[in-house]
Amino acid sequence: MSDDTTFQSYRIFLDHWTEITSLLQNAFEIQKVRKMTKGIIVAGKQGCGKSVLGNKLYGDFKRTSSSLMDGFIYDKTNIWHRIVGGENADSYIENVQKATETSCFLHIEDDRGWIAKAESLVKGNTDRSCVIIADNCEREYFIRSLLNVSDETYLQTGRTDTAIRQAAQQFVALCRSSLRKCLFVFFTNDEDFALAFEIEVNKQHSGLIESKELKMPIGPEKEAIVRINVNRLNPFSYWLCIDRAGPNEKIAVWDSLNGAATFPAAFEAVDNAIQSSAKNRTGRPARTCVINAVVLTNSATGTLAFDVESNVGNYDDIYLGENIIIRLYSKWDSHFGSTRDLKMLSTEWQWKVVILSDAFVSALLADDAKAKQLLDLATTYLGPGVHTTTKAGHFSSLQSADAAISATYTSPANQAFWNKGSVRSHDYESRLKAFYPTYNTKTGGMKSARPDLALSDYHPSSVLSAATSDVTLINMAIKREANMVEFTSIKDFTFAKLQKYIGEQKIKNYILATQEQ
Repeated sequence: MSDDTTFQSYRIFLDHWTEITSLLQNAFEIQKVRKMTKGIIVAGKQGCGKSVLGNKLYGDFKRTSSSLMDGFIYDKTNIWHRIVGGENADSYIENVQKATETSCFLHIEDDRGWIAKAESLVKGNTDRSCVIIADNCEREYFIRSLLNVSDETYLQTGRTDTAIRQAAQQFVALCRSSLRKCLFVFFTNDEDFALAFEIEVNKQHSGLIESKELKMPIGPEKEAIVRINVNRLNPFSYWLCIDRAGPNEKIAVWDSLNGAATFPAAFEAVDNAIQSSAKNRTGRPARTCVINAVVLTNSATGTLAFDVESNVGNYDDIYLGENIIIRLYSKWDSHFGSTRDLKMLSTEWQWKVVILSDAFVSALLADDAKAKQLLDLATTYLGPGVHTTTKAGHFSSLQSADAAISATYTSPANQAFWNKGSVRSHDYESRLKAFYPTYNTKTGGMKSARPDLALSDYHPSSVLSAATSDVTLINMAIKREANMVEFTSIKDFTFAKLQKYIGEQKIKNYILATQEQ
């Protein structure tokens, strides 16, 4: 199970930075192979991720450098690996290792002494590729240092066209002397400055520097980034934020994700949504997803000490019969993970325990349609808002299906089956596969995990699944409908055995599916 600290970090996505990483890859190759100085100036408005990108590039290099002695694997989420790994997958690790061993970094921001520090780095690493990252280079520290003038002198003129031209000339002079063979990566939120500096530098040295706009992702890509990080940074899910929000707050989230709003603005919209929940979410709770824990036992259900061993929280007894017990729980207990895991699970998932008797096992092993009928009824989820008459009809159907199995299988004789131990799963799984052709097949909603049976697949909550910002459409788009079934067989059933099986082998898949997509 995951530790709570796992969920305190912001997950950084790289796919929408493909143009920038490709540009950096080419620039690094020029610097490394041709021993030429090269500059990239990345421009974008505040909140689009410039500082995040600069910090990640520097941090990913440092992490790779510190792991060289212990060995490392190629990591596609590491931007340094992407830049220097090359195109051939067979040589990724070798390329990254060599590039890391022969490179050094300087990361600067608001540092008037940056030129002297850069010169010192180059002087001490003549045999290495020196990468110099400067953030917020539109600020006075960057220009004033290149102009080498006092504060008083700079304040009298400011950042004029003449100042930018003179700073560019000095930058070119440094690139030809004390800062030769460097790769410069500059970040700025001033696109006019980026363009002017690029033009003036390239007038002096054609092709020395290249500017690129750092674009914001929009639509589903942006929502995925926001959704996953809301899940990672909070003990509740993105869906809960939206579900409990008022109409205006839901519309604001849709607008921020569908338009050009920056990441801070999008996160603020989601934060406002959850802050509004106390005054907006009234009435019955929303329908959540459900995990059915279906257990085959070698006993009659009426003989099980179920109440004694299942004191794990509030529950509703859906049905207590001769061959089946169905109980729906409202929370997850400590057997299933850390406090953080349980909070995330309870945000979107209920769990329903279905205990089936030895008579049912006989019906299942006989490929009896009555077994499927009872299973179908047991795994049907009647969520909040279902009409009382519908519930009464469902209960009546359960009674009839339960009685039919009791009447047919009066003396179960499954000792050989139970004596097989864990391999008995082959016997009942073949029957389940015949009943449910999609049994044990990969779904689209559970990432790499494979639930035993997805009656209705899990899908991440998406406000943008609504074609417009109409609140009715948003409410329909974010509905929770997943209905998953996990089967096991437990000889001499105890609830503790069920908790152990579900907690150790199954629940982590649902936590990851909820949080990481």
